[in-house]
Amino acid sequence: MKLLFSLILIFTIAFNVAYSTKSFKPSSININKESESCFGESFVGFTSTYITNSINAFFPGNNGQAPEQHVFYESGTISYDFQNQLFYSSFVENDIKANTTSYGYTWIYGKNNTEYYVPKDGSICYIVDQEASLPSQLPVLTPAGSSEIGVIPVNVVSITDPKTAGYTAETILFTSDCTPMIYSVSNLVYQPTGDAITNFFYYSPAPSSDYFQLPPICNNALPIESSKLSKTSRAILNKFN
Repeated sequence: MKLLFSLILIFTIAFNVAYSTKSFKPSSININKESESCFGESFVGFTSTYITNSINAFFPGNNGQAPEQHVFYESGTISYDFQNQLFYSSFVENDIKANTTSYGYTWIYGKNNTEYYVPKDGSICYIVDQEASLPSQLPVLTPAGSSEIGVIPVNVVSITDPKTAGYTAETILFTSDCTPMIYSVSNLVYQPTGDAITNFFYYSPAPSSDYFQLPPICNNALPIESSKLSKTSRAILNKFN
């Protein structure tokens, strides 16, 4: 386990050093024009798999709590229908500090303010005993230049998260067709320092309706006290403030 996190830490530091020493050119994405924005009027949602590695980076707290530093790694799939207010995620989250592993499936239906959670074995369904909601506004983006990932040119965009403002600096690296490749978090609070990287795979600029159908077991869902969203899911949704 120590070797694994040493490798993750080396990769994180190497990426941030290389990223910070790049000479930036003007971004080719003009995000001030709605028609050319990665999150403009044409944005309907997305579907993607991902992997997140975090070494002491701040992530939004659950149920509106203050951001907290976390050491964890996580993988999963997300589908988000922004226009129809639907959200799905499947995830495996290994929290190293807490020495716990969380896994399962979550659904949020923004129009009726409900959230459901099914553990991985599918034996039971829970409904969160609080009103759930999905954001209704597009992210605030600021061009920050350009770089390369290997031989692939990318646009660097700074993104604002109102829940972690003052705690972190956050960027997303997009290709020219607005496909996100890397989401990076760096702490602004330096005791201790912290970084996180999310890599996106198999990205599609549209939600997948197949994911939003609840399993029959949720017809008899049992109440559960708090949200079961993973750390990565909360971080992504917070960008749509």
